[in-house]
Amino acid sequence: MSVVCGLACGIAFAGNVSGGGLNPAVAFGLNFSRLLTTGHIEECRFLWIYILGPLTASYLSAYFYHNIYRKFFEIDGSNEEKKKLSEYQELE
Repeated sequence: MSVVCGLACGIAFAGNVSGGGLNPAVAFGLNFSRLLTTGHIEECRFLWIYILGPLTASYLSAYFYHNIYRKFFEIDGSNEEKKKLSEYQELE
């Protein structure tokens, strides 16, 4: 039920801007096909959002993971690598 409410709210708030397309790939395809069929560039005035939005979000999530999450939880693979190396050296 919460998924349905979330989608309904997203479509209600962004429907006028994006035509109700919440998936960036679908919205990009619809806007680009509208540009090809009508030839009017103003049909794609919000197309940049669907290109820049996912790129920005992926960059920010990678940045926060490497600089905040890993430091806060002290996730470090060096101990595992040292353990594997010592086990390998013992086998020789």
